[in-house]
Amino acid sequence: MKRLYLINQKTNTFNEAVSKQVDGNALNMKEEQGQFVDASRADVKQAMDIDNEYENLNYMDISEKVPMSEHELNQILKDKGILKGQAKAFLKAQEKYDVNVLYLISHALVETGHGRSELAKGIKDDGKKYYNFFGIGAFDENAVHTGSSYAKKQSWTSPKRAIMGGAKFVRKKLL
Repeated sequence: MKRLYLINQKTNTFNEAVSKQVDGNALNMKEEQGQFVDASRADVKQAMDIDNEYENLNYMDISEKVPMSEHELNQILKDKGILKGQAKAFLKAQEKYDVNVLYLISHALVETGHGRSELAKGIKDDGKKYYNFFGIGAFDENAVHTGSSYAKKQSWTSPKRAIMGGAKFVRKKLL
C-alpha cells in the first residue's frame, strides 16, 4: 500500500517525505552505544515508518532531560557557526527550564541555518548586538527585523542569553 503525506499543502509519497527530511536542514541523530551519532537515510526512513516495531520510540518528550556531556554536545555543535562551543549554555538551559537539550539544539540549528544566519550572528542596534537562535518573533515577511526586535526587547545581547531566553520561551509557550 502506497501512503501519501501532506507537507506544506502538497501530497508526497513516503519516499518523498523521507527525502525532504534527509535533504533538509534537520539534525538527524540516533543513539548508538550510549552516544548520539548521525543517522543514515535508512535510519531516518525506519524512524518515519509508522508501521515499524519501534513506533513508540519515535517521539521524544521535549520536557524530559537527557544525560549528555558538554563534550558530546560540543561535538554536535562543531562547525555550526556561532553555536560552536555553546554546549554549556544549552545544558544550563535544559537544567533551568526542563527543556530537552537535543530539542533545543535541533531547533536552533534549523532556525539559524546551522549557526550561520544573520539573526544568529547578531544584529547591531544602538551599539549592541542582539541574537535570536530560535526564530522567536521572526516573521517571514521581514524575519531579520522582527526577530531582532524581539531579541532586543528580551535583552538577548549574547549567545548565552539567546539560548536561555529561547529555552524559557519554549517552556512557557510550547510546553
